[in-house]
This record gives sequence, C-alpha cells and structure tokens, in this order.
Amino acid sequence: MAQAIEYASCMRAHGVKDFPDPRTVGTGSIMLSIPDSHAATAAKKACQQLLPGGGAPSASGQAQRLASLLKYAHCMREHGIPSFPDPNDQGEFPSSAGFDRSDPSYRAAQKACLPLAGGFVKERG
Repeated sequence: MAQAIEYASCMRAHGVKDFPDPRTVGTGSIMLSIPDSHAATAAKKACQQLLPGGGAPSASGQAQRLASLLKYAHCMREHGIPSFPDPNDQGEFPSSAGFDRSDPSYRAAQKACLPLAGGFVKERG
C-alpha cells in the first residue's frame, strides 16, 4: 500500500491534481483508478517505476481483471445500455463511449452490474 500511496502522490505532482488515493478491493488487491486523459498518460509514464514490477500486472491478475470487466460489460448491455463496449486488451473502457453517466437508466444498470466487476470499476455519480 505504501508504494501505491507514493504512486498516487507522484501522479498528483505530475499534473493529475484529482488523482485518488489507492483503495483495496474485495480480493485484497490494491486498486488505483487512473483517469483517461493526456495528463494522466504522461504522469503514468513518469511514475510507473514506483509500482511493483514497474506497474505491470501479473498475467493471472490481468486475466482475472479482464474476465471481470467482460462480465460487467455484458451485464451493462443486458441492463439497457446496448452499445456498452467490451474493455480493450489492457482492461480499459474507451472514454469516448459517449454515455450520459448521470442518466437514471445508466446508473441503474451500473448499480446492478458493479458486483460482477470484481472491484475493478468505480461507481461514478
């Protein structure tokens, strides 16, 4: 956790002012929510050496994350968001998906599907 806190501090120091502190997920793993922005991409490169393995997840950890995110995406489609995309190979959803995250139908789908995401998706209001 100390490394993750140091990483979060580095991200903020490199221009991502609203970078959240790390948190643990149900599996006991530490989760960092990295925003999808140009500033975050640049800061991530500057700070990744602070994470174990340079920030690269283990193969089994990445496979678990991707499986959880695929279940989440499928659930979102089944709950009324038909064009919700699957995550990419890095386990990220495109930020340009164009959903109104404040729409009640989106929020209802997200509430129903978050348990399937394995703690890898943060609820957004």
